[in-house]
Amino acid sequence: MRLLDGRSEKAPPVGGETGGAVREVGSFRGPEVRTLPTRRACSAWRFVLAFANPPRSTGRSPAQQIGIPDAAYRGRRLESQDVPNPLTRFDLNLLLALEALLAERHVTRAAERLYVSQPTMSGMLQRLREHFDDQILVRVGRDMEPTPKARALYEPVRDLLLGVRSLMAAQPTFDPSTGRRAFRLIISDYATVVFLPHVVRRLSQEAPHVQLITEMIAPNSYERMESGEADLVVSPDDWRLMGALRQNESLNLLPLFTDRFVCVASADHPALGEHLTLEEFVGLQHAVARFGRNTMTVEEAALRRANIDFEATVVTAHFSSLLSLVPGTRLLATVQERLFKALGGPSLKAYEPPVAIPPLNEALMWHPRNDYDPAHVWLRQVFADVGRTL
Repeated sequence: MRLLDGRSEKAPPVGGETGGAVREVGSFRGPEVRTLPTRRACSAWRFVLAFANPPRSTGRSPAQQIGIPDAAYRGRRLESQDVPNPLTRFDLNLLLALEALLAERHVTRAAERLYVSQPTMSGMLQRLREHFDDQILVRVGRDMEPTPKARALYEPVRDLLLGVRSLMAAQPTFDPSTGRRAFRLIISDYATVVFLPHVVRRLSQEAPHVQLITEMIAPNSYERMESGEADLVVSPDDWRLMGALRQNESLNLLPLFTDRFVCVASADHPALGEHLTLEEFVGLQHAVARFGRNTMTVEEAALRRANIDFEATVVTAHFSSLLSLVPGTRLLATVQERLFKALGGPSLKAYEPPVAIPPLNEALMWHPRNDYDPAHVWLRQVFADVGRTL
């Protein structure tokens, strides 16, 4: 992930300018903010064209290939109009069909995804097979599987179409007071409680027509943002907690705020006094929050590193629900201090954890394809402003 911890970064030269303009991270500068095709999208297009138009030996001289006599060709400088344009030999609509076919791996579902008939999609598949000289999808048992060439095409085709969609949706400026835009945000219930209300208040005051659609954080959250299914992710800055095997260098990261952890028990817990010991921590039953296979929370990772084991008798998918499950029981839960202050009450008591747990560092993440989208830039600035006030 590209860490953006300063308040400004160098923007690349735009529109033939010789120098790069400095822009605030997440700030809105109006007409100065422009949307450019990403380097990844350009590379994706070259990759697709390489597959779509492999070099072929024609047996004809260069002059014959551009339709002039050999004698007239000698000494002539090749003009741009003389070079065959590969786009004229390829129906770009087929890329939409290819994306749908590889995503769905089913002709009927791909047709439904593009709102075309099944025979139409079958015809497009046939044209793709002829153009790429490859089967694209082959039947394996009862399922359809992509060929090796199709697998190699999927990511560059997806990146190319995402760049086109971003270009079509982008506006040269964004006025939050009148602009209409929908953003899909992946966020935990914890951040929804302690952070998001401040963002929503800003939006209601400054951008009444901006829609924020939230979904729970999950192991595939980073992949959903890469694929364009989500715009922003608010999560811990350690990607390994979400099961990622390596840092995703293609995503940008902006620190938002930090928090610490406390252990929470019922205020009338019969076995606990003023302080919580390590022996009591290990001996008590715990309520924990987990988000899916191969994922860990910050406190769980710290306890594993310390080789501290405990019995989890209640497992939930929400941090906030822990605070309603603990009162009146002998359970112990480890939660963020901000969450406890927001939702805890007199029925709960907080203790200092008997083991060292590193702070929680929440960050905002997004894909570089949205770096210069004015609406996206403005919303990121709102998130950054709110994070500084917490």
